[in-house]
Amino acid sequence: MKLLRGFQGRAPALLAVTLRGNVSAGKVRKGGYIFLWWRGDHAPRHVHVYRHGRLAVKWDPDSDRPMAGAASKKILRLIRELRQEGEL
Repeated sequence: MKLLRGFQGRAPALLAVTLRGNVSAGKVRKGGYIFLWWRGDHAPRHVHVYRHGRLAVKWDPDSDRPMAGAASKKILRLIRELRQEGEL
């Protein structure tokens, strides 16, 4: 699966979501991070942010806060940039 390239053995949650039939709605590489979100994923709407194949933060864009993990200043800046670019 092309979506999983670089994640083999390091992101079981990513594999589980994909195997449940959810379709990737977006994948953006920026600043050394990978931002992923899926159509049909569970509520609330969220974005998975990975670095080196490991989840850095699961971000809730509606409430603008982390759901899991911690968002560094760099991640917060990248999220702002992606919103301004219309990616998120």
